[in-house]
Amino acid sequence: MKRLLFFLMAMIFAIQGWTQINTFPWNESFEAGITNWTQSYVSGSTNWAVSTTANQISAAQDGVSFASFTHSTTGNTTKLVSPEFDISALINPTLFFWYTQSDWGGDQNTIKVFYRAASIDAWTEILYLSSNTPSWTMAQVALPSGSATYQIAFEGYDDYGYPIGLDNITLMDLTCPSPTALSVPAA
Repeated sequence: MKRLLFFLMAMIFAIQGWTQINTFPWNESFEAGITNWTQSYVSGSTNWAVSTTANQISAAQDGVSFASFTHSTTGNTTKLVSPEFDISALINPTLFFWYTQSDWGGDQNTIKVFYRAASIDAWTEILYLSSNTPSWTMAQVALPSGSATYQIAFEGYDDYGYPIGLDNITLMDLTCPSPTALSVPAA
């Protein structure tokens, strides 16, 4: 029994180590599904899913698939939680992503973006997107409080609007390299 428990613990640690991301830039376009992402139900049980089309979304922003959060029951709220990132060495960690969310006769689903520096920390909201956005639009967010166990979450809120689309997520160190070969023209 002890051997089995030890084996299971070793597998859990191996899987967790495998899913931590420490190479940047990192990109997710959901072509392989929602791999390494988890769902956290805030209210209700509506899932984020992988889609190739959805009502009012004719195609992915990148590739053929995207993550979608579709109307099920008004008020349902679910976080799509990333794997862990080690961004402790990044100077200016920045998140880029593309999203779309059309209103349906005044009803608007919304997205919030959260972060936490460790899995035991509470989520902190860093962006709220509540406008009618019928075409793919890029958002950029500076990520505060870098750590070796950083996570981000996209929270979909169902308010009877058309589906939310999320695609082409990139996390990178947005730095400007030092200039080289500078010269001053002669006077």
